[in-house]
Amino acid sequence: MSRSGPHLGSACARGAGLLNALIQLKYKKNSRLDPCLLFDHLLETKTRISDVMNAVRELRDSNDACVLNLSLQEFLPQLLTILSRLEHEQHAQLSKQDVKQAVSMGKKIGRPIAMTQERAAWAQRLLRDGYTGVKIYPMVAQLEGPSLSRSAYYLWQKALLS
Repeated sequence: MSRSGPHLGSACARGAGLLNALIQLKYKKNSRLDPCLLFDHLLETKTRISDVMNAVRELRDSNDACVLNLSLQEFLPQLLTILSRLEHEQHAQLSKQDVKQAVSMGKKIGRPIAMTQERAAWAQRLLRDGYTGVKIYPMVAQLEGPSLSRSAYYLWQKALLS
């Protein structure tokens, strides 16, 4: 292992820890960001990015097998891209957690069911009376409830008749 390897790893770990804390603050619901706290986090971020850059310089200057041939101008955009991906993944995880929590509390997630029980009862009655889907759909779509698309109606009819 190179003598600089642990420095880069620890700097990246500290940077990821700070990024995680910033994302938690950014997406925490009903939280107010204290300007002083945010300023401290930004200073800490700058320091940690500086640590990573110094570790990269050390790796590039060392004679180890793990030599980085990137200039700082090439490395910084890549580092920012990695941090952006980490933020995106963290945001996706937080969103999934929020959805799971909402479902566990009994909230219904997604679109409302367009073919309500009232619509289904009307459509079944009309089908029994010999009407076709072309005539049934406009009548059922006018009933109260969420908007009903033609394809949603025909999918319901296909499932009913099969």
